[in-house]
Parts: sequence; C-alpha cells; structure tokens
Amino acid sequence: MVQAILYHAGMPTTTSDTAAEDASLGDIEQALTRLFRRGNQPRVHEQLIARAGVPLDRAAYAVVSRLGDCGPVRLSELAYRMGVDVSTACRQVQGLEQDGLVTRTVDPGDRRAALLRLSDEGSRVLGRVREVRRAQLAKALGTWSAEDRRQFATLLDRMLNDLDALMETAS
Repeated sequence: MVQAILYHAGMPTTTSDTAAEDASLGDIEQALTRLFRRGNQPRVHEQLIARAGVPLDRAAYAVVSRLGDCGPVRLSELAYRMGVDVSTACRQVQGLEQDGLVTRTVDPGDRRAALLRLSDEGSRVLGRVREVRRAQLAKALGTWSAEDRRQFATLLDRMLNDLDALMETAS
C-alpha cells in the first residue's frame, strides 16, 4: 500500500503521521482544558491561599503575581498584561495599596505617570504563595524523574513561547 506524502512545516509526513498528529493535538487540547479549568476553580485557589496563610483573593493574586513577574509598570501596562481594562486593574490595585501589598512611585521617565510595584510585604506574600505552589507541584510530580521534569519544563516553555509568537502575529 502506498501512502501519500504530505508536507507539513517543510517536513515530509505520511497520512498516518498526520492522523496521529491530529489525535495528539486533540489530546493536548483536552489536557490543557483540564489544566485551565482546574486552575480556575475557586476551591483550588482557596486551598492554596489557606495553605499559604496569606490574604489574597484570586483577582488580587493575579495582580500581585503579574507585578512580581514584570516589575515596576504603569497601570495601563499592568492592565494589558492581565487582559483586563484599566478601570478593573485600577480597582484591584487600589485595594492592594490599602492592604500594603502594592506601592506607587513616580515614573522617572515621565513624572506625570506612576509606576506600580510590589511592596516588601507584597513580595513576601507572593513568595509564600509560590512556595506552596511549588511544594504542591513537587508532590504531584514526585514520581517523575528529574529528566522527565526538565523535559516537561522545556517543552511547556517552548509551547508557551510559540503561542505568544502566534498571538503577536495575529495582532
């Protein structure tokens, strides 16, 4: 039996390879959906926060986490990175400022604007939540070899970079 050769991304594949690829894409999509749903469940967040012993709801954690990742930013940049409008980000930031987790400083590049950053307490809270998250990951992946964990981290990072690049070209 002769199999047709298809060209996908410059690489020859057979029709049976394409069928297997389609199946794996479905498996990946389903696994990602399960992962996202799990991460968005309020009870999952509540358990994490309870274990960490910190006062953050999901929206507050999103702000603190983004600020921890991107450093001092303007409110508009924070809103963009979070995928929310500026008024939503503003309300979330105001509450975190009142709680002493976020501070505002003058932007040295434009003295009319302010930069948002985590306070020392905000950094401590974020560190504690991430510590608990990593402990949960270590427990969940406890039977994985170090090589399996490294390979998964590499492939996951690669996928996210490719998705980011795809989003950039779609804009």
